Amino acid sequence: MEIDFKSFYMFVRKQWKNLNTKIKEKLDEVGLTSQHVSYLIALATNKNIKIKELNNLVGNDPALTTRVLTTLFSKDFVAKTEESTRKCKLFLTKKGEELMKALEKIFESLNIKLTKEQMILISENIE
Repeated sequence: MEIDFKSFYMFVRKQWKNLNTKIKEKLDEVGLTSQHVSYLIALATNKNIKIKELNNLVGNDPALTTRVLTTLFSKDFVAKTEESTRKCKLFLTKKGEELMKALEKIFESLNIKLTKEQMILISENIE
């Protein structure tokens, strides 16, 4: 079954708006913004990675990564294995893991039913 552009666009727009609104509410509670989410997701799926690796995963410039991490450190969502910036590896704290679980529940509550294959097909066609 093929989906036409208009239907697909409106579906994605509606789902994104719902997801964004609900996630923003949760982030407001903890003093974060949507900018922090990509970093939290990257750290949740890549345990103990270096700052440079994290920066490459999220695709932002190093200065922005530094600012985002400063906030995540100060709010105890992310920690590092040692003080040396070059050697340290980053990971989510218990508080960071709990926030990720809350964000995942928000996504699940939207009841979006896409298989992994459908997601891959969509992402391939967008690129």
